[in-house]
Amino acid sequence: MSNPGDKYIIDGMVVFDPEDKSIYNLLTHKKKKMHATCTRCLILMLENPSRVISQSEFLLFAWPDTHNDVSYNTFYQCILNLRRSFSEIKYEPKLIITVPRKGLCLSSSIDIVKTDTQTQATDSSTQPKNQIQVEQNKELLNTISTMDIDAEDIQTIKKKYKVLMTYVLPAAMTLILILCILLRRELVHESELYISSFNSDKTNVNSKPQSDCTMEPVTSNKDAVTFNKSD
Repeated sequence: MSNPGDKYIIDGMVVFDPEDKSIYNLLTHKKKKMHATCTRCLILMLENPSRVISQSEFLLFAWPDTHNDVSYNTFYQCILNLRRSFSEIKYEPKLIITVPRKGLCLSSSIDIVKTDTQTQATDSSTQPKNQIQVEQNKELLNTISTMDIDAEDIQTIKKKYKVLMTYVLPAAMTLILILCILLRRELVHESELYISSFNSDKTNVNSKPQSDCTMEPVTSNKDAVTFNKSD
């Protein structure tokens, strides 16, 4: 069975750490913590990838002290949560197969590699087939050693993004809206002052008294003009 420090690489994509009770997708960088019972059920299937495991075996292994009191619904919910955990980290292949009236098993198309902290395989059934796979597993384990830090960084970024979208961005939008309203009011006020000034000047021009520039009419005075008749 699993020893402290052992990890399982599923399809070269998902790293299962029983000690941490977590699965981590190397492609999507998503990590999911699991309950202890889900962790034990997954260990049991990974340690027995080629056979169908009955419900009673699961109960004895995952609930060693209370297996007689565990209901079918509790067991079913545990397996459902296990499947959902892989779905949440965006692992698409169907990992767990239900065999009617017999139990559960892992899909035969799933590749499983069990490694320890020395990057060596501990089980002959899951040992890499060639040196290329050994080198690939070393690279994967180097990634595993930093995946907790990467996961924490991702969680920190998500928290900062949530704060930004929840508080900072709405506050900035509100401030911009207030500034736009104040600017609009200032422009309206300036326009009103200009219109008022223009109307005042126009009124002053219309009310100014006109200068006395009338001309007296020219009257023809026959007596005023004397024509000298020539003899």
